[in-house]
Amino acid sequence: PCVTPGHDWIVSSLKRPLSGEEALALQGITVSEKALKQFECRQLRDLAGTAMSTTVVAAVFLSIFTTIELIDNGKKRSIS
Repeated sequence: PCVTPGHDWIVSSLKRPLSGEEALALQGITVSEKALKQFECRQLRDLAGTAMSTTVVAAVFLSIFTTIELIDNGKKRSIS
């Protein structure tokens, strides 16, 4: 699912809204007990909506690292 800020997702099998912790888990982000106490469920859901999933971030970094050029003493060279 696409988790967006300000949107209440419903877990139909449980007949309740998705919690902030569950929304972050869908994005691959684990939440500490301290954060659960410090932030409201709504704030955690909004954070999940503005976050990028870890698989997307990994793909971006992988593509950057495979296409980057290094500069060594003013000479360009590729990583290969």
